[in-house]
Amino acid sequence: MATLKDVSKKAGVGLSTVSYVINKTGLHKVSPATQERIHRAARELGYTPNVAGRILNGGRSGMIGVIMPMRMPLIYSNVPADICALLRSKNYQVAVGVASSFPECLNVMNDMASRKVEGMIFFNCEEKLDDYYHKTQIPILHFDGMTGEIRMALEEGQLLAMRHLIEVHGHRKIGCFSSLRRFNLAKVAGYRKALKEAGLKHSEDWEIDAFENPDWIRETLAKIRRHQLTAMICNNDDYATKLICILMQNGIRVPDDCAVIGYDGDCYGPYLSVPLTTVVQPVSLLVQRMADAILKKIQDHILVKMEPEVLSPYLHIERSCGCQAHSEIQLQTFSSYSLDITDKKG
Repeated sequence: MATLKDVSKKAGVGLSTVSYVINKTGLHKVSPATQERIHRAARELGYTPNVAGRILNGGRSGMIGVIMPMRMPLIYSNVPADICALLRSKNYQVAVGVASSFPECLNVMNDMASRKVEGMIFFNCEEKLDDYYHKTQIPILHFDGMTGEIRMALEEGQLLAMRHLIEVHGHRKIGCFSSLRRFNLAKVAGYRKALKEAGLKHSEDWEIDAFENPDWIRETLAKIRRHQLTAMICNNDDYATKLICILMQNGIRVPDDCAVIGYDGDCYGPYLSVPLTTVVQPVSLLVQRMADAILKKIQDHILVKMEPEVLSPYLHIERSCGCQAHSEIQLQTFSSYSLDITDKKG
């Protein structure tokens, strides 16, 4: 079994330098190039640090905890895996926990603390987590899309979609199709704000919530016909796809009779029978920012909730909105960290 001395010899550096890097106790003393040389030597030799022994001797664990719910929205489903891959590329090990309720979150948090993790990332946890930033004495980062330290500008994204329909295509009667509206209030607010700033009529009867509404198909078709709605914006791409299919099956042409714009940027949008115009959430950027944020918190031992960083979405143009020429396919729902991390180093 390879030892620190073997790594030191292969990397051509002193034993203390190897210890600084492997145990993460003096990274500021070693250049990035030398750190990479040491890690490469360790990989080639198959060196495995004795984490338990290091912790017992008061050293760092080199481990970060990632706590996620049992199910996540499709747009964020690959984010935990991508963050794990990115953190591993920066020579951290990752412990993953699953929690479906806040009490379970606390149990997982205690378990992570017992393993001496250096930081914890929480996905879609409740706001009650804010009370625990100081209690654990372990840096915490929280993401839930709306209120976390790194979040998406969801209202801004819906404004982009609405302004495109109003200013580019001249639509005046636009409906809003959503599911689980209580989790999409920012998007609904963007829809209403765009109508107001354009001086257009708005009726709550133009807003449809499909969640736990078994009659949503009939209701949607009836409202589009009764109110002569010429466009619909949707709060996610899944429902936008379903809506396009339903409209066309019922003789309503997309986009000729009714334009449709989705939200999220799921990777299948450009390949539908009517390619989907959609608001894209910059998920690849989210992965990078979250990894940077937790590493900064660990390095500076930040135990408070940081001021939020808001990531702006962009509009990906296809034919479902009425445009003929489509933009270059650049949807970012699934980043490539978990697929080929070698291209993400350096």
